[in-house]
Amino acid sequence: MGRVTITFYPNDRKQSNTTEQIPIYLRIRKEGLKTEARTDWSVLPHERALWNKTMQRVDIKDCKANEYLGKIEEKFNALRIFKSEEFDDYDLDTIKYLILGKNPNRKKMPTVIEFMESYYDINIESSTRIKKGTKKNYLKAIKHMRSFIEFKRIHNKQVSAIDYRFANEFSNYLMNDHPEIQKTGMSEVSACGLIKKFRTIFNQAINEELLKKNPFCQIKLSYKSPPKQRLTIQQFKNLIYFESYTKTETPYVQMFHFMSLTGAAFLDSQQLNMDNLEESEKGLKLLYKRNKTGHTSEQLLCSKAIELIKCFDARPDVQTSKFLLPQVSNQQFNRELKVIGAKAGIAFNITTHHARHTYRALLDEADVVDPTVINKLMGWSNGNSMDSIYRQVTETRLLRTKEQFENFINNFKNNKS
Repeated sequence: MGRVTITFYPNDRKQSNTTEQIPIYLRIRKEGLKTEARTDWSVLPHERALWNKTMQRVDIKDCKANEYLGKIEEKFNALRIFKSEEFDDYDLDTIKYLILGKNPNRKKMPTVIEFMESYYDINIESSTRIKKGTKKNYLKAIKHMRSFIEFKRIHNKQVSAIDYRFANEFSNYLMNDHPEIQKTGMSEVSACGLIKKFRTIFNQAINEELLKKNPFCQIKLSYKSPPKQRLTIQQFKNLIYFESYTKTETPYVQMFHFMSLTGAAFLDSQQLNMDNLEESEKGLKLLYKRNKTGHTSEQLLCSKAIELIKCFDARPDVQTSKFLLPQVSNQQFNRELKVIGAKAGIAFNITTHHARHTYRALLDEADVVDPTVINKLMGWSNGNSMDSIYRQVTETRLLRTKEQFENFINNFKNNKS
C-alpha cells in the first residue's frame, strides 16, 4: 500500500480582503501525487502569526481551529485503519472527499457562492432583456453575500442547507455596523433591494429541486424610502435667477437648468450629442434612449432649452467634444450644486436628480396632463395599458405640449417674484 500523508497549512494567497481571514487548506500526498482542498475553517491574522508549521496547529491553548483539524485527522486515521482493504484503491480525490465528510458518488451540491455565480452567468449576464443597471445591482447583491459568507466563515455552505436563520442573519448583517471589518450598516430600504434579488435567485434553486422553500421570502423589510425634499417652483426660480454665481458655478447652473427643462437624467444628459437632435418643421426635437430603462424619451424643445444648447456650444471644451453638454462627474456636479443651492437660499442639499423631479413639476404647472405624452417626455413605459397600443404620441401632440410648456416657461421667466 502506497504511503499516504496529509498536511494542513494556512493559504495566505486566499486571504479575504474583507475579513482578513486566512483559510486553512488540506494537502494529501500519495506516491508522488497530491491534491488539495479548502477546509471549512480559517484563521485570523493573530492566529496565523502563531501557526506552528511542524505541529500544523496554532500555538494557542483551546484554539477551535486545532480542535477542527484534529477531527479531520481522526477521520483520516480511522479511514486507514477500518477501511484498510479499500484504502489502497482509493484515489486522492476520494480520500479528500471522505475525510472532509462528502460522498464522492453523490451529485455535487453547489455551495451558495457557486449557485449565485452560476445563476448570474446563465440568467443575468447573458440576457439581452436585462438592463445594464439591473445587472450591476445583481453583482452588488452577490458581492454582499460573498462578504457575509466570508465574515461567518461558511465558504462551503451548500444551497440545500440555507434556511430562515441564514437569511435572517444575512439581513441583519446588511443593516448592522461591523467595525472589525470596517463595514457600516445600510438602510432597511437598501437591504430590502438586495433581499429581493435573492428571492429571485433562490427561486431558481427551488425549480432545480435544490431547496424546498425559499427562506428569503420570509424576510419582510420596508421598501419605501422616506420622502425626499424636492425643489418648489419658487426655489427653482431662486436658483435659476440668482445673479452672483462665479464663473465656475455658472455652467453647472446652466446644465441643471437644461436638465430641468428636458427631464434628462444626469447620465443621459452627459451622453447627448448631435445625433439626438432632429430638425423638423415643428421645431428642434430631442430624442434619446434612457440608460436606466431603455425606454425612449421624445420631445420638441422649448426655446430656452435651445438657447442653453447654444451657450454650451460656445464653450471650447464642448466644441472639441462630440457631446452637447460639458463633461463632468456626477460627484463634482453635486458638490457644486451644494454651494449653488446655499447661495440661492435653499436649506437642503440639491443634487442632479432634483432636476428631473423639477421637470415633472413644471409639466404639471404648464397643465400638461396627458399621461401617454408625459410618459414619452419622461422616457417612462406605458406599461400594459391599452393606451400604449392604440394611442401613439404624434408630432401634433408633441407640438401642442411644447407650445403649452413654452408659454408657461416664458411667463415663468418674466415673473421672478
